[in-house]
Amino acid sequence: MVITSFLLGAHLLWQNAAFQFTVQGLAKAPAPTATVATVNGVEIKAKDVEDLLWDLHGTTVLKDIIYYNLFITEARKRGIVVTQEEVDKGVAGAIDEIKQGLTAGQTVEQAMAQQGQTRSLFAVRIKSNLALTKIALADFNPKDYIKISTIVVRPNSAAATDVANAIQVVQKAYDRIKAGEKWDKLVDELTVEQAAKQNRGFLGWRNLSLFPKEALSEIETLKKGDITKPVHTSNGIQMFRIEDKGDAATKEEIEIMKNENIGVLRQQVGTKILQSAKIEYNYPPKIGG
Repeated sequence: MVITSFLLGAHLLWQNAAFQFTVQGLAKAPAPTATVATVNGVEIKAKDVEDLLWDLHGTTVLKDIIYYNLFITEARKRGIVVTQEEVDKGVAGAIDEIKQGLTAGQTVEQAMAQQGQTRSLFAVRIKSNLALTKIALADFNPKDYIKISTIVVRPNSAAATDVANAIQVVQKAYDRIKAGEKWDKLVDELTVEQAAKQNRGFLGWRNLSLFPKEALSEIETLKKGDITKPVHTSNGIQMFRIEDKGDAATKEEIEIMKNENIGVLRQQVGTKILQSAKIEYNYPPKIGG
């Protein structure tokens, strides 16, 4: 289970007119004057601990609760709901994963403590994660995706001669395929990575925005089974074979498409939300000049 990192202190509560941070089962902070420990007859008050907690975790917790605010508020604006049942199910799954890794005699609580986790912390993380995922899926459009395979040749170096040689190799491969040779044969000849060779260069569903402009303009005109001309990408010199297009995908393929790209979708949406937010920090306080 992939859970976005939201290290939120269980004692914090933050609300404004548009947002309220509430988590079911969230532990409440002791009153400032409450005695939290006694050492040789000397009482330690909750207020004695508070400054050190802020000093240790304040900046991180503040940022994380801001992220939580942004994602949950954005979800509500869109009419997207994260139910308590979904959160509870996610927490149960996270706890089950911890149970699988317990050592002899170790309890779930002990394992969670070692990881700096609590059940309420899991709930916060999962609720944030679910909100961001639902927002990302709401923006999902199958037409923005294409199923592809690729042949890539990496130049020996960034030198112009090495790049030119790689371009020539892929161009000859392109010409051979256009002349009737099989894709699989060229994959076997040119692909170095064993995994890529075994799956015949298959990449799966990819967002069109990830392709260089030169390839994208050509992809839009190609049909299933067609290949692109060689292009220079961050991976090397590549050509792509069109396996399918999103606008023709079945329901089953669309689900595969979502599962393969949800991580990228979440990152894109999360970045967009953060960039559009106006965030003013008043903590930590400035020290010195």
